[in-house]
Amino acid sequence: TWEIGAAQRVLVKSLGQEPQVQFKMETNSLCLRMMNRGVLFDVKRRGPLLYELQEQLTKLQRELLEIIPQEWVAPVGKRSKQKGGGDIYWITSDKQQKQLFYDFLGFRVVKDPKTGNPTTGKKALGQFRLWYPEWEGLIDRLDTAGSLENSISVIAMTLDHDDRARCSYNPSGAETHRLSSSTNAFGGGTNLQNLSKGEEDD
Repeated sequence: TWEIGAAQRVLVKSLGQEPQVQFKMETNSLCLRMMNRGVLFDVKRRGPLLYELQEQLTKLQRELLEIIPQEWVAPVGKRSKQKGGGDIYWITSDKQQKQLFYDFLGFRVVKDPKTGNPTTGKKALGQFRLWYPEWEGLIDRLDTAGSLENSISVIAMTLDHDDRARCSYNPSGAETHRLSSSTNAFGGGTNLQNLSKGEEDD
């Protein structure tokens, strides 16, 4: 590691990137302070908020299954015991959503720019809205359900003894140079950017 660092410093200097590296190192020190301090959660509001979000998610899922019944897509699947068990419906299954949009509905395939594989992620849903406006109601509900699930996963995560979430922050984890967050080395924390600001376009 020391040899690699020495070689990298020589390369950085030859490329004239020393100011950028210095800025990233300063940002890294800030990230460490953020990680150690943690993000304080309002535990009194957490319970009522989770109930409200789960109620809205259940309502949306019911509507989605009325629009596209499960039997039209695939048989109900089962989660393994390691993943908590329970039924798998097309609403929460990436595989079954691909079956729905590409096999059953015959939508044009959207591919992930990184993997080149077909995707039904958030960007794909945005593309579907442009191509198939007649399916906007279905797409909007599915998109909102995904945002609610992400928000619920963040709010419901296990906190430390002082009601704080300690995430790992990466100052160079995104192409746009924004910070990325994830679980820490001890398994705590999460991707806090899963939490919606509630300002998405309708």
